[in-house]
Amino acid sequence: VSTAVSAQDMLQFDHDSQRELYSELAAELRCPQCQNQNIADSNAIVAVDMRQKTYQLVRDGKNREEILDYMINR
Repeated sequence: VSTAVSAQDMLQFDHDSQRELYSELAAELRCPQCQNQNIADSNAIVAVDMRQKTYQLVRDGKNREEILDYMINR
């Protein structure tokens, strides 16, 4: 039995729907530094920043489209 806890499990969300949205976006968004790697799997500084911003936007109540628009414009 693994006792390792993923970073995502340590994040605090108000609702399960927020956790699900964050998980979906982290798996979908691609790291601009890594070839074909999503931000959930990348340890590049830019991916870490993108995960933090995605988490913040989810916690702020932004929806999927608003978060994707933010990331595209960034």
